Amino acid sequence: MKTESSVSFHLLPRLLAGERVIHCQSWLWAASGKSLPSYRVSVSLPLLQEMGFCLTDRRLLLTCWLFRLVRFDWVAWFGGKEDGADRDSIKEISVGRSPVLGRYLQLVTYNPVKHWWRSCEGRIRLFMENPEPLCRWLTAALRAAPPGGEPAAVPTGAAVTEVNRPR
Repeated sequence: MKTESSVSFHLLPRLLAGERVIHCQSWLWAASGKSLPSYRVSVSLPLLQEMGFCLTDRRLLLTCWLFRLVRFDWVAWFGGKEDGADRDSIKEISVGRSPVLGRYLQLVTYNPVKHWWRSCEGRIRLFMENPEPLCRWLTAALRAAPPGGEPAAVPTGAAVTEVNRPR
């Protein structure tokens, strides 16, 4: 199994069979990823590059659209996976504030398979207007995810919502 990132010409992310969407947000100001030796920063620039995410009952799917034609996906899963699986699993979730880009949601992930281009642990920051509700939903989903990686229950009080930026 390979690391779960993909490139596609479909604009909408594909869901797994039986997967339920908890929250989608079609606009992020920026995102950064640190997994030594690599460090990446990406900023949304309308029509050139745009970022969003989809939170489901199994995973967080971060999507980047280039020229609104090509879609790049990165996936972080809830719950433990089988040994040796080349998947990023969410270990920790927190919120913070950057002096330059503002409020963010931080995910610390772990991938048990070692690669030359990255370490096993990664830190992803998603810069957005209001990360606190998403942090609560992710924390509840992580608690509900059983070790076998089966679908997590939808967090109590979480509604399926869509947050769109003004166009």
